[in-house]
Amino acid sequence: MDRLKSFFYKQWLIIKKEFTSETPQALIINSLIVILGSFIYAFGSAFFIIPMNLITGGISSIALVVTKYVNLDIDMLILIITWIFFVMGLFTLGVKYSIRTLLFTITNPLFIMMFQQIIKSVTIGGVNVLDVTKVTEIVIGDFKIQQEGVRVLSYIASSLIGGSILGIGVGVALAGGGSSGGTDVINLLVRKYFHIKVGVTSFTQDIIIIIIGFFTFDMNFIASCFGIISALLCSILIDKVSFGNSQSYVALICTDKWYIINERIMNETTRGTTLVSIKGGYLKKDTNLIEVCFDKRDYASIKGIILKIDPNAFITVMKASEIIGYGFTRKTPKVEDISSLDLSEKEKKYYLKRADKKRKSN
Repeated sequence: MDRLKSFFYKQWLIIKKEFTSETPQALIINSLIVILGSFIYAFGSAFFIIPMNLITGGISSIALVVTKYVNLDIDMLILIITWIFFVMGLFTLGVKYSIRTLLFTITNPLFIMMFQQIIKSVTIGGVNVLDVTKVTEIVIGDFKIQQEGVRVLSYIASSLIGGSILGIGVGVALAGGGSSGGTDVINLLVRKYFHIKVGVTSFTQDIIIIIIGFFTFDMNFIASCFGIISALLCSILIDKVSFGNSQSYVALICTDKWYIINERIMNETTRGTTLVSIKGGYLKKDTNLIEVCFDKRDYASIKGIILKIDPNAFITVMKASEIIGYGFTRKTPKVEDISSLDLSEKEKKYYLKRADKKRKSN
């Protein structure tokens, strides 16, 4: 009994920490962002992926395959499968993972149901004009495309537009601190128990689902090819949206003239630096490594400063997915009130002492 109480108490602390780690305003904004991502993802699924039976991986694709063997509507199957994976994640990966997927898990199937009803109900002349599969002829001036040509164009449009919209939706949800959940549970479990990278597992999983879809839907090779294209587009857009098209870089500079280079970088580019004490692996010589973060505009200036002072300097330049801090993001939160922080009395005294010293220096 005591073990059970202890378990639930720990889970409660995890939940409490998740909901109190940011301000109520930030929590509301991030929740709305996750819901927006879910809305976008559902739009792409309902209007482009599901009507064309495109197997791209993920819950929608699993539901499409299952519809061939179970007499249930696609939107109902998506709801059931989504919650199956959610419960699986809850019991295997814990409460923290499940909280981050809960909002997407609740809203996404509902949005798909809503869009399915809109597609069915909007008719002009008895034709569901929002259903991409109902397009039988495309007329551009005197040029007409019919039947098989329209079908191929429908696959192209659905895979390109649908895959892009799915990627944007998941990327927006991730940017809001959420997760699309679903088949990610399998990826994370494989990483946990077999130490295989999530990217490898995710790609393998999608390929397996696409192969199953190929045999399920009368070996439709064209649909499978476009499903792969859609999955690749989705993956690319997820990274672009969630991490942004970063123009920021990090340089690690190893040089005997670190003091002069460090001063020049700070004075001439206004970029701050970090000095890291290191020891050379070959000569066993103690020196300092300069770390500096900068954007694309500063690249030439910093490189010129280094090579002018020390042409033999060893420089490593890496592209950063994101840099949070003064000079890069102006919305970096500043903690003025430490009463909400979980600090010991010793830590609070240290924090207040430093803050007082900083005020006096200013």
